Amino acid sequence: MKYKAIIFDLDGTLYDKQGLPFYIVLHNLFSLRILKAERVCRRAIRGRYFGSSDALFSELFSRMAEMAGTTPERIRDWYFNKYHPLQVKLLRRYFPARKGIREDILKLRADGVKLAVFSDYCSIERKLEAIGLSSDMFDLIVEAHKTGGLKPCRESFLYVTEKLGLKPSEILMIGDRPATDGAGAESVGMDFRLAGDDCLSDLFPDHKD
Repeated sequence: MKYKAIIFDLDGTLYDKQGLPFYIVLHNLFSLRILKAERVCRRAIRGRYFGSSDALFSELFSRMAEMAGTTPERIRDWYFNKYHPLQVKLLRRYFPARKGIREDILKLRADGVKLAVFSDYCSIERKLEAIGLSSDMFDLIVEAHKTGGLKPCRESFLYVTEKLGLKPSEILMIGDRPATDGAGAESVGMDFRLAGDDCLSDLFPDHKD
């Protein structure tokens, strides 16, 4: 095994998220301005290092409030008490883990490979449970906001690397977004692989071409 650790993105990586945006919009018909603001303002701040979760959310919620014509307090309430619980509910109902990913994770653990989940979004543990996995299958769970920056923030990737206790060259990042997962990995000298149903198959000793 070339790598001593593998970092997984969550949404779109450990499960196929095709169709998820439709369901999210369907359940936010009375909050479409806020939902649009979340997407636009998140893109505007991604990659920036804020130094803390509080500073990051203060910037995000202020931008969203201005764009949606409401208050940061209302945005915060929607974000934590509706938006993320809704995602967990939708995953549990419609989005199972990728086929074979559980078995692949167990093989990697048996081989002594450290495993991490690194996501820009909250509720990682609940999302893992919702798709049929669990947090105890991984050595490290990191919500990007707690590092002070969203992907592809270099400082955030270095934080995960340091927590794993390894060199970036010893770690593989697997994600569904080259512009964030891939760019962040590249910024610290970490290999990147695009997520897919068979993206791990060649890592195992018994793999046959």
